[in-house]
Amino acid sequence: MARFTTTGGSGDGTPGAPGADGANGADGKDSFFLGTWNSVTAFLAAYQGGPVGLADGDWWAFVKDNTNPNKIYVVREDPNSATGWVIDDNEHFVLPAGADGADGADGADGADGADGADALWNFTGPWVNGIDYGPGSLVEFQGSTYYHPYGQYSSYSPPTNGWLLVSAKGADGADGAPGADGAPGADGAPGADGAPGADGAPGADGAPGNDGAAGSSFGIYYLGNYNASSGYSPNIAVVRGSDGQLYLAKASGALGDPVGNSAEWEVWIPKGADGSNGTNGTSLVSRGAWTDSENYAINDIVTFEGSAYVCIVGVTAGTDVAPYPQHIGAYWNLLVSGSTVDTGQITFLGVYIIGAGGESGDGAGNGTLKLMPDADLNSDQYLIIDPTQPNHIHIRAGGAQDDSTADLFLGAERTGVQVSDNSGNVTIRSKNPDLVNTYANSNSTSNTQFIHATGADIVVGDTVQLYTGGDPFTVTSVSESEGAMTVVAAGLTFIPGEAYNFTREQNPNTWIFDEDGTLYGPVMGGVKSLGLLNSGNNNLELFANDANIVLQAPSGSVDISAPAININSNSVPSSLNINTYLGAIVSSNRTSTYADEDKVVATLGDLPTGATGTFETPDSKLVTVTNGIITSIEPLT
Repeated sequence: MARFTTTGGSGDGTPGAPGADGANGADGKDSFFLGTWNSVTAFLAAYQGGPVGLADGDWWAFVKDNTNPNKIYVVREDPNSATGWVIDDNEHFVLPAGADGADGADGADGADGADGADALWNFTGPWVNGIDYGPGSLVEFQGSTYYHPYGQYSSYSPPTNGWLLVSAKGADGADGAPGADGAPGADGAPGADGAPGADGAPGADGAPGNDGAAGSSFGIYYLGNYNASSGYSPNIAVVRGSDGQLYLAKASGALGDPVGNSAEWEVWIPKGADGSNGTNGTSLVSRGAWTDSENYAINDIVTFEGSAYVCIVGVTAGTDVAPYPQHIGAYWNLLVSGSTVDTGQITFLGVYIIGAGGESGDGAGNGTLKLMPDADLNSDQYLIIDPTQPNHIHIRAGGAQDDSTADLFLGAERTGVQVSDNSGNVTIRSKNPDLVNTYANSNSTSNTQFIHATGADIVVGDTVQLYTGGDPFTVTSVSESEGAMTVVAAGLTFIPGEAYNFTREQNPNTWIFDEDGTLYGPVMGGVKSLGLLNSGNNNLELFANDANIVLQAPSGSVDISAPAININSNSVPSSLNINTYLGAIVSSNRTSTYADEDKVVATLGDLPTGATGTFETPDSKLVTVTNGIITSIEPLT
């Protein structure tokens, strides 16, 4: 508003008309929000030269602080700046914090977690001494329940030793009310019978009964296992087959195997059902001498102070539970009683073994086993296993070494090796089982003759006795006539229909090494050898005291090869006998360039004295003889 000054009277004039509108101001600068300022370098890279499409001086920009989201910086134009703009920390403003945003929607449920480990909880029943308990064991003890998280060895019982009480024993309940009376009991059993009355008078005899039917004239005889070499009688002989069943013979003589042979045998008694299996035995484990550093299980065997004990309750190392008297019956049972002094001897049931000691008898101080099967025998009938020096061991009969009164048999009576200190002999013996044939007597009369169908294997010299037993007799004669065999054994009367065993002893094969070094061969043959070899430069000599030396080959030839062959007879008078069928030819072993007839030195044969003539030999030779002397041998033309 303009104010004017006048020279006239004073007073306010009327308001003037409104002034004209001022010119339009310059256009404002464009502004942009450029987000968070991370670094000047990043900002320059993105906006070098200002925002695209805007001339210099036409814009403002704002950036947000990267540490304080409510702090805003001004980016302004600066012609003096190399970039044409600057960010000035002094040109900023702080926005008030905005209100919290609304809660976001709930996220989706997460996946289920893995199952947790099972609880370690194993109820094993009442606590038992001798059982090792593992972690998590739950036991009942004296009415309460206990839990052990780590496990505990046997003999360490609740409530201590790491056992945790789970539930204590409850108090005893009050007595219940008396029950109602029971129903009346049943009547008692009848009383015992009274004493018998006096016997009545004997009754009159009854009428005689009818005679019974006539009995069979023969019996049934069980002859043991079937023997293919034996003869059998029909309806008498019973044998056991290889299938376990009993068979009755339907034919006579040497019959075939009864199993499946219905033509000659019938099943008499079938085989019974198999029995059930027996109970398994107990296995014992030898653990040697007892020591407190070892755990022992049930059925372990230890030795302690000369005796042997078996463990009946498990024992833990370090508990000093030795087989002391106070532990017998609780942890250990006595197995074999010994001496508290270590004599090296154990005795049980009449059998005893002696170890090293004064009674060992080996003479070298080594441990010797002396096994006496029967302590009641007062003889040398026991075994000694005797390690002597140098490095060897003996198994011998009892008594003094090399002077035992008992013979040692390795094997049985029939087959084995017999060593005798008394005779100084070693005998090797083998013998087949005796041949036993069983036949029934077909003679209807009791006399000295045993009659059977021909074909029975009975010879003179067999021994015969009743199948059911009795004295043996020797067969003295066997004859056959009209399909029947008659046997006589001096002094024996045969019973009609009875079965008899005929036994023939088999010859043994016996080799005897005598004390003088002589070897005697088997009785049934000679000394059979693949060859005889002399030792060193000594002669190989064959001697026969008051007997002949015979070289014989059933087939082939007997060859004697040597640079010189001498046959000497030193007796007076003496002779050399060579016996052949068609004569003997003595030939020299000349070279092959000689003809066969030129190799003949002499021909020996049974030629009569003074004989003259010719004869042909099997090898096609013509022999000329003059006055009993062979004068030429020529090949046949």
